[in-house]
Amino acid sequence: AEDEEAGRMQGEEEADVVKKVDEDDEEAARKKVEEEEEAARKKTEEDDALRKAGEDAAALQVSQEAALKIAADAEEARTLAEDEQAALRKAEEEEAARAAAATKIQARA
Repeated sequence: AEDEEAGRMQGEEEADVVKKVDEDDEEAARKKVEEEEEAARKKTEEDDALRKAGEDAAALQVSQEAALKIAADAEEARTLAEDEQAALRKAEEEEAARAAAATKIQARA
C-alpha cells in the first residue's frame, strides 16, 4: 500500500511537472506572439512615418518649385518695369530735346 501511495504521489508530482511545463510553454508562446505583434506594430509605425516624411518632402519640393517660379516671375516683372521706365525716360529726353530745338528755332525767328 505504501508503494502504491508512493507511486500515486510520484505520478501526481510528474503530472504537476508536466502541467507546469505546459503552462510555461503556453506563457512563452503567448509572450512570443505579443513580441511579434509589437514588432509588427512598430514596423507599421516606422513605415507610416517614412511614408509621411516622403509625402512632406514631396510637398516641400512642390512649394519650393512654386516659390522659385514666383521669384522668377517677380524678377521678370521687375525687368519689364525697369525697361519701361528706361523707355519712358528716353521718350521724355527726346521730347525735351525737341522742345529745346523748337525754342531755339523760335528764338531765331
